Amino acid sequence: MPNAAEVSFSLFGEGVDPSVLTREIGLTPTSLRQEHTRSTTQTRWTLTLGPVEGGVLDVYEMAANLVATLRPHQADILRVKLASGLEAMLQVVLRIDASAESAPMAIGFEPEVVAFLALVGASIDIDTYLH
Repeated sequence: MPNAAEVSFSLFGEGVDPSVLTREIGLTPTSLRQEHTRSTTQTRWTLTLGPVEGGVLDVYEMAANLVATLRPHQADILRVKLASGLEAMLQVVLRIDASAESAPMAIGFEPEVVAFLALVGASIDIDTYLH
């Protein structure tokens, strides 16, 4: 299995109808999840680019492309996040083939990506998995 990378942006939190997030942001997510527990409902609205497999995996470019899609909706994302008490996160998932010689990976973020994440109050999470 070749190396793979995926970059996602999520809004998540309690007690929010995911269809309201989609309508208020004006962007259709890649996935919506809502999990009910005894005391609360957890919602996750996610837009994903990837997975990209094989060759040079360029997280710089993937994150920049994702933010280019999100940037026109920046004010709506921030408004919904603050009004609903949501968290925001950019997540990078890297799956690395430990059994073969790996192709190079470019892992980092352009200043425009960092600026967007700061403006919407998003954290960054990077997960790596060997397979």
